[in-house]
Amino acid sequence: MMPDASADPLSLRLDEKLTHLSGAHFEWCIYRVHDHIRRQSEKAYEPEMLSIGPYHRGKGHLRMMEEHKLQYLQLLLKRTEETSVDRYVVAMRKLRKRAQGCYADSINLSEEEFVEMMLLDSCFIIEFLRKFSMTMLRDTNDPIFNMDWIHPGIWRDLILFENQLPFFVLVHLFSMTKIPDPRDNIIDLMIRYGYCVREHYICTMSPGFERFLKISYRISPDDVKHFLGLVHHVASSSVAKLVSNRNICHNEKRWDYINSATELHEAGIRFKKAKRTPWLYIRFVNGAIEIPHFAVEEKFETTFRNLIAHEEHLQDAGPKYVRIT
Repeated sequence: MMPDASADPLSLRLDEKLTHLSGAHFEWCIYRVHDHIRRQSEKAYEPEMLSIGPYHRGKGHLRMMEEHKLQYLQLLLKRTEETSVDRYVVAMRKLRKRAQGCYADSINLSEEEFVEMMLLDSCFIIEFLRKFSMTMLRDTNDPIFNMDWIHPGIWRDLILFENQLPFFVLVHLFSMTKIPDPRDNIIDLMIRYGYCVREHYICTMSPGFERFLKISYRISPDDVKHFLGLVHHVASSSVAKLVSNRNICHNEKRWDYINSATELHEAGIRFKKAKRTPWLYIRFVNGAIEIPHFAVEEKFETTFRNLIAHEEHLQDAGPKYVRIT
């Protein structure tokens, strides 16, 4: 229908904007960090070596890893005995519109660039996690696995609030490239990698690891929005269990506020250092709160700050476990 020539110009402009407005914002799950949080420590939200997703793609200091992404895609084709990326490109094209609708802020990439980004980034994450847990998949000349120092940096960048891919993109490519190995489960691989980085690659010696990995059995990939969301889910699980246990002991009353350590101590609660347990695996045992110890160094501070940014954007009314005080 032709616009009314006598209509108010402002009405015409607004009608045009409304015509192109979609409902994609209902799937928003990847945002920019709020300015009031970023100002506290801008460096904590910027990738140092690895760009994932569109927000930081193309930055000069991150270009080195772009070559590794291409190499991992080439190695994937070699492993699957394929000569073209065509079927993967077709799959990413089908997911493009939904994936773009997950980003709340503007994306400065063309459709072709966005599809390329989806394929390269998801392939790198999936193949990297596989190679980390299944050493037979590693290339002997892979510099990423010949330099241990690079792993904490990759982990740091993978959990950045702005440095995310929609999880359904990862799951789709993962299912297209699945291998016959019981360890080839995307949730397990992510949890294993995060735990091992935190434990400095001694996870096989840690009695807490298998208990920690059991958390993955209760997580459905359909309930995960992105990598950081999975980390938050796992990190908060033990705290949620502690809260749940306390609620049961107190007539099911909601426990949203956690008293300070000083207040708990004054109330007769003792504190005990937990032995070899995952971070945030907190238990209340015989009148004592068992808490894991860790050094709050720069990378760990970055993790907490990005978890806080994630909680700021959670849309449900549930309790928040990582918060600014």
